[in-house]
Amino acid sequence: MRFGFLIAVSCLITLSLQAQVEVGVIADDGQKRNFSSGELIKIKNSKITFYVPEAYNTVFSEVLDEVWTISDYELTSHAPGEMTTGKTSPLFYFDVKKGQNAQVFDVRCKLGMKDYNGNNLVVASFPLYQSAELNKVLTMQSETSALKPLIYSQPDFHNMSELSLKTNLQAINNLLAMGKTQWMDEDVVKNAVMQNLQSETLHIPTYCLLKPNFISGTEENLDKEKLMKKYPYPWEICEPNGDGARFMLMVAQTGATVYISIYDNLSGQFIYQTKNSNQFYLKKSNLKDIAKLIG
Repeated sequence: MRFGFLIAVSCLITLSLQAQVEVGVIADDGQKRNFSSGELIKIKNSKITFYVPEAYNTVFSEVLDEVWTISDYELTSHAPGEMTTGKTSPLFYFDVKKGQNAQVFDVRCKLGMKDYNGNNLVVASFPLYQSAELNKVLTMQSETSALKPLIYSQPDFHNMSELSLKTNLQAINNLLAMGKTQWMDEDVVKNAVMQNLQSETLHIPTYCLLKPNFISGTEENLDKEKLMKKYPYPWEICEPNGDGARFMLMVAQTGATVYISIYDNLSGQFIYQTKNSNQFYLKKSNLKDIAKLIG
């Protein structure tokens, strides 16, 4: 009995630290709360429609088949004009909202549903890192233009790799299965595991080096040596899926916030997670902060 209890506790700890996601009930007015038993039952008993841009059909199909166990699901990429808002069942969709100025947009994947009074609820989400080119397209639209069709017809997101999508969807699935909440304004630091980075390599996907210019719609590569100057431990630039890498840096910049995480492929969880407001790309001060925690 004691051994089983320890396993259960271990699972709860792992699930609560697992990814760059937010899971919990968020109402239209921004109020956050835990799930009710009825809401969890509805999610688990529903057939969730994953509404994704056609360009991402293949990666979603492969990842969902591997990690999504909380409910039945279907994958579709109908025209945005045909999209419902989950009147009877939860709906997974890409969403975009205007930020604090004309050049800033907050783009996220969301799992939404209606409550029993027909009000909209978001029950899970994770940030998308749109390209500067897509961001420029969004800025060129009139005040009355619908923005959601654009992110479906011209999707261009740096953190839509198989690894990023798998970790985020698996975390949403597992947290919903446990009925647990996780909010993105909560920092995560697993000091004991992070100490391994004194000798093991931190792998940094190439997209983490991008510095966007939202006005021109272009991106330049940061000088990797200058970026990592305050990080005295082993590091390596790699492709987004980082085949064979244990520790992987993940970055999502959307709105005016940068979300920074370190994923441990061995344990299947995030060992570090934080957010930085009024920031638009990775900075050497972010790596300096990480290095202090490593030792």
